[in-house]
Amino acid sequence: MPGKNFVLRTSPQETANVMDAAVADLAQRLSGQILEGRPPQRTDGPAQALALLHLLDHVRRAAERLQRNAAADAVRAGAGYPQLGDACGITRQGARRRWPGPFDHLPDTPRSIR
Repeated sequence: MPGKNFVLRTSPQETANVMDAAVADLAQRLSGQILEGRPPQRTDGPAQALALLHLLDHVRRAAERLQRNAAADAVRAGAGYPQLGDACGITRQGARRRWPGPFDHLPDTPRSIR
């Protein structure tokens, strides 16, 4: 975690650029697979854009699930709300609002880090 054995090697903007490009590439490839085998659509029709929107919504949900799991793993490893917040660029309070109970739901979590 930032400030606790975690050093960012890129700026937030560099990280965002890399992630945007990777997600856009993935979504474009997947939307092509979803539409594969269908009759060609008019280029001015909404099919491609709607397929991309659909996939990006699923990417968002998957990212949220993975983020929850990563937060729980960080807590199990000893991180507290300040470290969770630092890792996501939010405050400790913001992390507590985003993940209201990971400390309460994990077995053997030290009470002192809450």
